Amino acid sequence: MWGEQFTRMLALVVMASLLRATWELSRQHGHEMEHSWRPSVTANPDVAELTPWQKKASEKAVKRYAEAQGKKWQRWNEAMFEASNMETTATPKSKRRRQSKSKARQCR
Repeated sequence: MWGEQFTRMLALVVMASLLRATWELSRQHGHEMEHSWRPSVTANPDVAELTPWQKKASEKAVKRYAEAQGKKWQRWNEAMFEASNMETTATPKSKRRRQSKSKARQCR
């Protein structure tokens, strides 16, 4: 009886191992294909040289990225700190509200 359970378990382990091996192989193949278009900079340092249009395009992209980040943080600062400034300017109104409520209570 133990022998029959053992052979079934062995067959299950073999199938699971084969399934895992095929999955790993397909995953490695897809990973290599994904990065195959990129030149290897460490393999050939001469490939790292950029053409003039690539330099211009990269400088332009960096400049636009920096501007976009600056705008984003400017909006964030305005949203965070101008909101707190609005609260400080709103305190006289809230004081007026409190005063009017206290006057209304006194009149009762």
